[in-house]
Amino acid sequence: AVVSTQSTGETAPRKDAGLAHVIINTKKNRKLDQHLVRHLPHPYKSRSVFEREMRHPIGPQWNSVKSFRDMVKPACTVVDGKVIEPMVAPKGFDNVRIKGRRKG
Repeated sequence: AVVSTQSTGETAPRKDAGLAHVIINTKKNRKLDQHLVRHLPHPYKSRSVFEREMRHPIGPQWNSVKSFRDMVKPACTVVDGKVIEPMVAPKGFDNVRIKGRRKG
């Protein structure tokens, strides 16, 4: 019940070595890599604050109706039938790569 590391050749004890009828999978799931956050999103200053916000559930089962409504309310609202002007890319955005392809 030991695993050998490739770089040093030493053997490290498994985490499930002392647990009967338990096998802990230590393989990396590559399909989940695309869902991991690589950089801290804009409004957050620290990793701990971001992780605490992501752990907090949003649903009405865990929050009051008013706070749930406030959390899911859109940032801006538009009156029905109003024309929304398209966004204009700022100067210098013509050569930005979008998902591995050049824009344009």
